[in-house]
Amino acid sequence: MAGHEQQTLVYTDAASGQLKVRRWTVRVVSGPDAGRGVALERGTLLVGGSESNDLIISDPRVSRAHLELRLLEDGLEVRDLGSRNGTYQGTSRIRESVLQGTALLRVGDTELAVEPADEQVLVDTETECLGSMVGTAPAMRRLFGTVCSIAPTDVSVLIGGETGTGKELVAHEIHARSERRDGPMVVVDCGALPEGLVESELFGHRRGAFTGALSDRQGAFALADGGTIFLDEIGEMQVDLQPKLLRVLEQRQIRPVGDNQVRNVNVRVLAATSRDLSEEVKRGRFRSDLFYRLAVVRLQIPALRERLEDLPLLVKMIAEEAAGHEIAVPTGVLDQLAAHHWPGNVRELRNVVCHAVALRPESSTLLLPQVLGINGATEAVQTPLIRYASMEGEASGVARFGSDYREAKKQAVEDFEVRYLQGLLGKHKWNIASAAREAGVDRNYLYRLMKRHDIRRPA
Repeated sequence: MAGHEQQTLVYTDAASGQLKVRRWTVRVVSGPDAGRGVALERGTLLVGGSESNDLIISDPRVSRAHLELRLLEDGLEVRDLGSRNGTYQGTSRIRESVLQGTALLRVGDTELAVEPADEQVLVDTETECLGSMVGTAPAMRRLFGTVCSIAPTDVSVLIGGETGTGKELVAHEIHARSERRDGPMVVVDCGALPEGLVESELFGHRRGAFTGALSDRQGAFALADGGTIFLDEIGEMQVDLQPKLLRVLEQRQIRPVGDNQVRNVNVRVLAATSRDLSEEVKRGRFRSDLFYRLAVVRLQIPALRERLEDLPLLVKMIAEEAAGHEIAVPTGVLDQLAAHHWPGNVRELRNVVCHAVALRPESSTLLLPQVLGINGATEAVQTPLIRYASMEGEASGVARFGSDYREAKKQAVEDFEVRYLQGLLGKHKWNIASAAREAGVDRNYLYRLMKRHDIRRPA
């Protein structure tokens, strides 16, 4: 897509956590134009004697088109344009170089001081919604404002947060608010890619490249050309594949498996992870250069338990969306919900509330049935995607499970878990990673439930 190279470069400063815009200043410190200066915060800046330049130098020893400065994510590229008298840094003549700090350049009899002058981006913290996401907590308002600030740019973004916090929703909002919104957005679940076929899934393959490759196939990067690719759970990517992904990000070129030709791709890369990638880098499980290439801007979505002030707003919104009419949420219900740890975050909350509404669809007051297990205890039922389970009426439930409350509740929960798991796994064709993500639980927890109920994949 045309014009992306002329966008402002923003980034997250690792030391302060602030959002900043990449900016350099160029000042004439000696020569006939001493005192003149310009700022560069997007694209390129041309220096020379012609009036078509951004910085016009009247020095007769400076060529009409002498020098080009290009803003990069990691510095400032200096490129001499074939000038008659050359461009120098100290005693070294520069053809092409990348500066990462203050430097003094000489063109003809003129000296230019170039130096980084990054500026903090003032983020709007008044916004309380972003697409389908809502929140009044300070961390959420800052998140919404940051997304609005960085979406129009083309920088790579790393979105962190626990399972169920809404990382994919944020990615979709970035794409929808970008200049690429009319292009495709391709989602790749790095944790669910079939082992041995990851490279093919990402970069495509040619017919005959491996057993079963019966025809040419486009990979995710080719499908996302002109748009956005979202690499979900990037922390799950195999270590041996990370250098290949890094080359794609640096060169914007892919080579399908079994092909000797490369093709250019124009994509914006968004990635998400529920892991602490900086810690993964320290442990050698994730490449540092890939991490910094992905995390130009870093967004962190807070867990639900860290923004419980949003609970009343979220519960009422979810309940009324599910019911299709106004619903009152008693304080006691909110207290019960606030006491839960919410390992599945907003996704788990949505499932719990939708379940409660489904049991009493005509009610104008939200009530939580005991079967949900949300009672402030440290261990609660963590698999509440209720659309897979058809709960029976209260009278038939007593008849089926007996009159002893504790045994009836235990049997009801076990019955629910079995039917829920069978429906969930069937929907996801027994892809455990994908099923666990939708359920808002860890894969190991899902495995334990399957083992507890002796649920196995059909032969």
